[in-house]
Amino acid sequence: NSVRSAISMSEFDGFPAIYLQWVTGITLSRWIRSLHKKGNSSHLSEGGCSTLICKQDMKIILQLACNISKAIAEIHCAGVIHNNLTPSNIIVGDINGSENKQVTVIGLGSASFLANSIEFLSNVRRDILSLGSVFFEMFTGKSPFKEDDDNEEFYDEKESET
Repeated sequence: NSVRSAISMSEFDGFPAIYLQWVTGITLSRWIRSLHKKGNSSHLSEGGCSTLICKQDMKIILQLACNISKAIAEIHCAGVIHNNLTPSNIIVGDINGSENKQVTVIGLGSASFLANSIEFLSNVRRDILSLGSVFFEMFTGKSPFKEDDDNEEFYDEKESET
């Protein structure tokens, strides 16, 4: 299941509350840091910059990307826009100790249900842009929108292309 199931509804301090299924695993943010930090995954070029991801890690990243895409498609097919898709809102868990990974999308507190098809499509585009940013971070270990020393190379390349 790519989205946590609602277990029950009740009130908490006078406000409506929904209790959701507990999901085991770690955030995709943490998984990405672990992958890109371990060093043995990436081959280093002369400049010390990571240029390649080992074949096994590439396989896992591609599997996760596919599973995340399917999860977002399920959400969109239900007429819901996530509105806050980030690596922190995706849980990665092992499946019975195998190398296969399960993903669960969380952080639906800012999600919206849109019946209007024109408004829905423009908001789907925003989720898709966020999905691309998540994928960029999975492959590079860096956020495409944060400028810091680690991302300097990305921005230098981007500026030289324009």
